[in-house]
Amino acid sequence: MAFTVRTDQELEEVLDRLTAELGSSRQEIVRLSVLAFAQANVRRELFTKSASESIAKWSELIDRLATT
Repeated sequence: MAFTVRTDQELEEVLDRLTAELGSSRQEIVRLSVLAFAQANVRRELFTKSASESIAKWSELIDRLATT
């Protein structure tokens, strides 16, 4: 499936550097970058959910500790 990405000078320079350093194509670098971004977003969502659940579970204890 074809997909066109518009770039600016900064992105062109980064892509050129990464292709030289990694020996990968621009397509592969962009593909891996998008997948890594998506994975980081999932981890952030899981962390936020877990933190919210923990705060709800332990809020009474946290409040009592804060007032002693």
